[in-house]
Amino acid sequence: MLRPLSIRFMKTTRISLWFGLSVALLAAGTGIGAEEAKATLTLTSPVSSQVFQRSKADQADILIEGTLSDKADVIEAKADLVAGAKRGTPTKWVAVTRPGQGVEGKFSGRLKLQAGGWYQVTVRAMAGTRMIAQQAVDKVGVGEVFVTAGQSNSANYGNPRQEAQDDRVVYFDGKGFARAQDPIPGGCGGGGSPWALLGDRIVASQQVPVCFRSASLNWTEVAAWLPPDTVLYRNLSSCVKAFGKDGVRAVLWHQGESDTLVKTSAETYCDRVKTIVETLNKNAGNEIPWVVAQASFHPGSQAPEQEQVAKGQQLLWAKKICYQGPVTDDLLGTEYRHDGVHFNQKGLAKHAERWFDALSNAFQWNTKTILFLGDSITAAGGYVRIIDAELAKQPPTNSWKVINRGKSSETVSDLSEEYHPGRRPCLFARLDKELADAKPDWVVACYGINDGIYRPFNEKRFAAYQAGIETLIKKVQTSGARLVLLTAPPYARPGPEFPAGISAPDAAKLFAKANADAEVEAEKDPRKFGYMSPYAYYDKVMAQYAKWLLSLDGRNDVHVVDLRTPMLPRLKEAYDGDPIHPNQVGHELMAKAFLQQWPTINTNAAR
Repeated sequence: MLRPLSIRFMKTTRISLWFGLSVALLAAGTGIGAEEAKATLTLTSPVSSQVFQRSKADQADILIEGTLSDKADVIEAKADLVAGAKRGTPTKWVAVTRPGQGVEGKFSGRLKLQAGGWYQVTVRAMAGTRMIAQQAVDKVGVGEVFVTAGQSNSANYGNPRQEAQDDRVVYFDGKGFARAQDPIPGGCGGGGSPWALLGDRIVASQQVPVCFRSASLNWTEVAAWLPPDTVLYRNLSSCVKAFGKDGVRAVLWHQGESDTLVKTSAETYCDRVKTIVETLNKNAGNEIPWVVAQASFHPGSQAPEQEQVAKGQQLLWAKKICYQGPVTDDLLGTEYRHDGVHFNQKGLAKHAERWFDALSNAFQWNTKTILFLGDSITAAGGYVRIIDAELAKQPPTNSWKVINRGKSSETVSDLSEEYHPGRRPCLFARLDKELADAKPDWVVACYGINDGIYRPFNEKRFAAYQAGIETLIKKVQTSGARLVLLTAPPYARPGPEFPAGISAPDAAKLFAKANADAEVEAEKDPRKFGYMSPYAYYDKVMAQYAKWLLSLDGRNDVHVVDLRTPMLPRLKEAYDGDPIHPNQVGHELMAKAFLQQWPTINTNAAR
C-alpha cells in the first residue's frame, strides 16, 4: 500500500478556534456543544498544493500529521472536492487516530483518498461531541510525482521560461509546493524547462494533479552521479526520500551529452546508470521506475562518441533496467535549439510531447489521440474545445488527447474562387505531415462549406469534393487511424422561399432552373459568386454534399456524423451576422451532435 510523504515541512499553518457565538451558530447543523473552548491545531501534513503519488489502486493513504495543544479523544479528517475539480471522490468525517486512546501533542494518521483533486482536506480534534480545534488545507491532490535528473536540457537552460496553464501542475522546492513556473527549483540555470508543459499534458490526460522535483545539474557526466558519496547522488537520493516510500512515480533521466565529450562507452554508460538505479532503490526502500531518454547530441563531440552513449541508453531499455524515454537527438538546429544546444519554444514543446508519449507507454495510461481537421469553423476551436472538455471527464482508462489542426479557408477539393485573396489551401499539402506528427488513433474531419466555393451546384465541382473525401479516407486509413467525417454546418441563409404548398418535384424543378440560370451568370462573370457574394441557394448545394457524405457512413470503417440536421431548426440562434461561421450556440450544437454518437462509434471500433 502506498505510503505518501512522511517528512515534516517547514511551512506550517496555525489556527486558533474560539468557541462562543461562532460555535453556537455552528452547533445547529453539527450537534456540537456551545461551550466556550480554545485549542490550537497545527498541521505539518498535508500542506497547500501538495501532491501524493497514487498507487496501482488509483488512490493514496495521505499523511495527516501535526500537533494539538490540548487533549482530545480523536482526530478526524474529511476531504471535499474544490470547485471545478474534474476527478476525485469526497469523503465523510473519518477517524485518523485510534478512538479511545486520546490525543495530546503530536498526532499522525492516514486518510484514504481516490486519485484526483484538488481536494480541500479538513482536520478536526474532537473531545466527546465538542470540536475543540479545526484546520482546513486547500489544494491537496492524489496524482503523479516525478523527480527529474540529468543535464542542462533537464534543468533551466531552455528559452523561454514556461508556466503551467493548469494550477494542478506544481513544483516542489524541498519546503513547499507552488504552481509550476520556470525556473524549476533545484535545477540549475534561470531559463525554461519542459516540465510545466509536460505537466499540463498529463493533467489533461489523467485529470490528476502532477508534481515535479528537479535534481538536475549542468555539465555532468554519468560518473558524477555514482553512489554513494558524490554530491549529485546524495542530492538525488534526498529528493526521492523527501516523498517517502512509494511516494514517487518515476525518475525522469535526460543525461548523456557530456559523456560524449569524455568518450564513455555504451557498456560503461549502461553499467553506471544501472548502479545508480539499484543503489537508489536500496536506499529508498522500494523500486523506483526510471524513464531514460536518448540524449547524446553535443556540438562539441563527434558522431562515433554520440553513437556510443545512445547505444548505452538503448541497452538500458533492452535489458529492462529502465523504461524507454523520449529520443531528443533529432531535435537539432535553429528550428529546435536557441543556441545550438538548448531547446527553444518549439524544442521544449516537442520535448514535453515526447516525454508524455513515453510515460503513457511506460505506465499504460492508455491515452489515445484525436486529430481534428477542417476549415475556419474547426480552426475557431469552439466545438473542439467543448468535445475536449467532455472527453476529459472520462476515467483515465479511456483518456483522450485532442489536437485541433483546423486551417482557415481550407478545402479537400483544391478549388478556389476567382477573387479569394490567394488560392485556398488544400488539406493534402499538409496531411501527411499532420498524420506523422500527431500519430492519431482517430481523425475527425469537417469539410464542405468552402468546397463548393459558394457557387451553384455543379457536377464537376461536386466530383472534386468527392475525390478529395475519398483521398482523405485512403490516407487516414493507410496511416492506421480511424476516421469520422462531419457534415458541414448549414449555410445560414436558405435563399428565397419557393411558393407555399409547392410539391417536392416542382420545388426540385425550380431549384434546378435557379441553379442553371446562376451557372450561366457565373460563366459570364467568374467573380460573380464567392465567399463574399454566395449563390442564393448555396445551402441547398451544401444539402446535396451532406446527403452524399452521409451515404458513406459504415462503409469500410468510415463513420459520418450529421451536424447539419440538428442545426437547421435553430439557425437564428446558432449564427449571428455571419452565415458561414456558427456562433457559440452553433458550436455547442455541433459538439452535442458529435458527442451523442461518439460513444457508439468508439465502442463499435473497439470490437
